[in-house]
Amino acid sequence: MTKKIVVGVIGGGSLFTPELIKLLAENTDETGSVEVKLMDIDKERLQIVGSFCERIVKKINYPLTISYVDTYEDAIKGSDYVLLQFRVGGEQSRIDDDRLGMKYKIPFVETVTVCGLGSFLRTYYQVEIIAELVKKHAPDAWVMNFANPSGVLTEALHKLGCNKVVGVCNGSLSLINGLAEKLSVNHNELFINWRGLNHLTIVDGIFYEGENVYKKVIAQLSDDGDDLIPFPKRIIESVGFTPNSYMRYNYLREYMVDKLQKEGKTRAETVREVNAELLEMYKDEALDSPPEELIKRGGYGYSRSVADLIKGLSTGNQSVHYVQIRNGSIFRELPPDAFVEVPALALENKLRALQIEEFPSMVKPLIMTMKTYEQLLIEAAMSRSKCKIYNAMLVNPLFGSDCVARPILDELLSVNNDFLPEIS
Repeated sequence: MTKKIVVGVIGGGSLFTPELIKLLAENTDETGSVEVKLMDIDKERLQIVGSFCERIVKKINYPLTISYVDTYEDAIKGSDYVLLQFRVGGEQSRIDDDRLGMKYKIPFVETVTVCGLGSFLRTYYQVEIIAELVKKHAPDAWVMNFANPSGVLTEALHKLGCNKVVGVCNGSLSLINGLAEKLSVNHNELFINWRGLNHLTIVDGIFYEGENVYKKVIAQLSDDGDDLIPFPKRIIESVGFTPNSYMRYNYLREYMVDKLQKEGKTRAETVREVNAELLEMYKDEALDSPPEELIKRGGYGYSRSVADLIKGLSTGNQSVHYVQIRNGSIFRELPPDAFVEVPALALENKLRALQIEEFPSMVKPLIMTMKTYEQLLIEAAMSRSKCKIYNAMLVNPLFGSDCVARPILDELLSVNNDFLPEIS
């Protein structure tokens, strides 16, 4: 049995925390006891979520304890794992980002264009603070980032000196679970050659018992795609791979812009309503297990990804995880310090990327371009340079025009003034 694991959670008031607590507790048979320190600036929300978490732990009676801390420093000190699952600016800032996307009639969602840029800028300057505290108080801790845009923020953490950092996303798990249902197999029996950048991955291999069943899956796809693979079959067959669902904003740009403009409310507004419903449910003192309604939230499944990864790193069980790690020599087209999303093997306190095919020529230019955009953004944020942010926007093909980039940047900096240092 291993020593007690200490997990510091920044953004402990997240509605996903109860699911995370339950899964961490259930893993204690293999990991040993766990102490979880929850930190959130929204004390009222943390109290509601934390009380629900305590009811879950009491019901299942595993060796997991919960405590509450007030600062980043206290969440980080003594932790083996530091989880970043916060949203700087909260729900209102996400809605403001969406409305800017609506105003300028460009593709937008979560990490795409104005939403990704706004979230990155608000979060980066908190990440600077967190990175310094990790280096000072927990240099050997694993920093696990789920805060969006996950890929570029994870890379920023590494550039800021966090050597043991990994980005976590639920996208691969959602796909694997859906594929397992289609194929009537256990999800643990599937391997996919998922590779690329966060929210910019592709898959052209699905392996079950040593057989690549990718073509079988695509053959069953309807002409218009489905909820799991939301692309017309003609696109999949033409390019030769299945793109990440976020790549609809590239390959179906005009359709997606039109769809966004016609919708009565943005995704961020819908999420706020779902969050409010869930928070009311969490107040019910009879509730002692994560509700089914949590599945409605886009980040559902993140907690399992994190809990499984912590178990893998703690026990060295050689489990496979689809995570964001330093490129090194994985992809020759990208810089060694770039962060990429690939399958990796969990060894004891180590992650090792599995050998994976190179990018198809069809998608390689887009991935290289978006990695350039991400690295320019990090450089711009570090130097507090508005000019460099603008230059990065011109590289991104979904901005790509002064007519869009310049006014969006002006408005974005203005509306987020309370969250940013002086940027000139």
